[in-house]
Amino acid sequence: MTDEKRGNLPKAYLRIDPNLDATHPAPGDMVALLCAANRQPKRGYFKSPELAIVVLGRPLYRRCTERGDLVILRTGVYVDGWDEWQEGDVNVGERMRRLRARRRDDA
Repeated sequence: MTDEKRGNLPKAYLRIDPNLDATHPAPGDMVALLCAANRQPKRGYFKSPELAIVVLGRPLYRRCTERGDLVILRTGVYVDGWDEWQEGDVNVGERMRRLRARRRDDA
């Protein structure tokens, strides 16, 4: 079913790195961010920095932007890595290929 047909409802699950507790400096912040981003009309994106502050609270918003978990775009605020981890119906192998390619591009 496409997003248009199902009303773009939040998914019932989130994909996370099973090593999040060892690889992220604040795994609780990241989980809270992912949950809030999943409830947005366009999952993974907040329409504006102001909306992200209202939804997340200023302290969490600040920490996430300082760490790079949130990226401010001209069109709003994006949860870094959302598209690779959450969107699409890809298998684990394909998702890991995308993540590795992204890490190589970032390096």
